[in-house]
Amino acid sequence: MRAKQRGTRFSPVSFRWLGNIPRSVHDLNPSMMLTNGTGFLQSPDGDKCSGTVTCTLLWYWLHDVLVARCTGCTMYLVALCPTNTSAGLRSRESGMRINRCSSEVQVLCPAKLNLHFEVLAHRDDGFHEVDILMVPVASFDALRLSTASNGRIAVRCCWAEGLRGMERGASCGATQGSCYGELPQGESNIVWRALRLLSDRAGAGGFGAEVQLVKRIPTAAGLGGGSSDAAAALAAANLAWELGWPQDELAGLAAEIGSDVPFFLASGAALCRGRGELIIPFDLPCVMHFVVVCPPVGLSTAEVYRRCRPADRPVTAERITLALRNGDITTAASCMHNRLQAPAEQMSPWIGRLREEMRRVGCLGHQMSGSGSSYFGVFRSARHARRVAGALRSRGLGTVFRTSSEVNRRTS
Repeated sequence: MRAKQRGTRFSPVSFRWLGNIPRSVHDLNPSMMLTNGTGFLQSPDGDKCSGTVTCTLLWYWLHDVLVARCTGCTMYLVALCPTNTSAGLRSRESGMRINRCSSEVQVLCPAKLNLHFEVLAHRDDGFHEVDILMVPVASFDALRLSTASNGRIAVRCCWAEGLRGMERGASCGATQGSCYGELPQGESNIVWRALRLLSDRAGAGGFGAEVQLVKRIPTAAGLGGGSSDAAAALAAANLAWELGWPQDELAGLAAEIGSDVPFFLASGAALCRGRGELIIPFDLPCVMHFVVVCPPVGLSTAEVYRRCRPADRPVTAERITLALRNGDITTAASCMHNRLQAPAEQMSPWIGRLREEMRRVGCLGHQMSGSGSSYFGVFRSARHARRVAGALRSRGLGTVFRTSSEVNRRTS
């Protein structure tokens, strides 16, 4: 069977029928959806899609498998991710998934969670010296970049369809907002700034780009969505413009855009030092399962840092990294630490409420991610996480989703 995706330029790949909705696919986290579009299916099996059917396809990543749902017959299709770099790959260089076809580069941009976050000192440049353990997780924005002959850079950004209807917020003594608010367009978007900087530094003034960014990672939540998008833009433009920059050069440029941006160009989980731009890769040998809650209010990163007092006796990442190297997730979860959580709790009652909610559901460990306002728990298994996510969705906490560190696992 062949599938051609109009408008998104997917390379033809072979599919096989999975049959009617299998539970494991039906339960996919909505944040793993890649994109929507009109597809063209032709089935050799004489099944419900016999002959030629035009329908809407919903695309998902399920580990290293691409899954499509045909709305014309409610069947599910699956294709192994191609292994060659011209058709598509799961990048071994980072948590990104990169697909290049013709003049277009498509990137899935992962979110991140902070398993350890210590603030060591104020710096003379206005930043803070930090010691962080970050892990990319399998919840993605989707970026598509194509070259433009007019030399202009254009960025269009939108939320994936249906996300705003997923929020279930409740008042908690704070002004209710949304983690799916208005998105910056054009020159005000960090993706545009990343591309302009790369173009200027590479002397590639004659190269332009048209970018469509479909977002699923909540904003103002400490999940790194903007930084991930910027890193993806650098990687995509490096391919589309055929610049051939090595990763260390891209990382240097990424550090000028934001402290977290170099992390998303690195190899999976990492210890981040300096102001966050110094990356020490960390091999995570085990899969971790998470439930993430994004309350209907965000927090100002600058204000959280302003209220944070650097540690007199810093908590090191030694215990959590040792436990993770040994595959001991229970101990690792109990060793998690975030110095920014205390000032965040002073700023918003949501953080304290989410701490109590996670404490009640029996997770292995829990804390705020980054500067908030998202809050996550670590769970024993995907089944445990799925059950708890369902329970938390009914409690009016905002947006709840489950995810995992599976994005880090390397495949042969």
